[in-house]
Amino acid sequence: MARKALNIRALNNSLKELDNAFIQRIDKIEKEFRKSMSKIAQNAKRDAPIGVLGPTPGRLADSIIWDEPGKLSYELRADVPYAAYVEFGTGKYARQQLSIREDAEYWRNIATPFKGNKDGNMPAQPFFYPNVRKEIPKLVERISKILSKNA
Repeated sequence: MARKALNIRALNNSLKELDNAFIQRIDKIEKEFRKSMSKIAQNAKRDAPIGVLGPTPGRLADSIIWDEPGKLSYELRADVPYAAYVEFGTGKYARQQLSIREDAEYWRNIATPFKGNKDGNMPAQPFFYPNVRKEIPKLVERISKILSKNA
């Protein structure tokens, strides 16, 4: 009987070590996500066009934020109603932008709710998507390294 108890203790200790290693990896992954979200938001703010007309120049850049609504859940957004018009353009410009982007259907689904009644004529001034596209592969690489290391 004593021998079985020792094996169970050894198993419990091994499971605790695995749990700790898993928690450490999750913490590192969360840190990398936060770093990427901050970088994307900062670069999108830098690249957002600043309108010289209107009551609040720079409102688009000021509206770019990210938050963490849950464990390993991150949201990055521009919180002004016209952000999609600036990013995608309007009318023929929007149709062109949405056709040349990777995952065009995904972006079309994002842009469609913002479509107005009129066919606008504003060229796209992408500030958000290029920064997401640039950072995500770097994030994936960093997470892959974390997951590939022996704990």
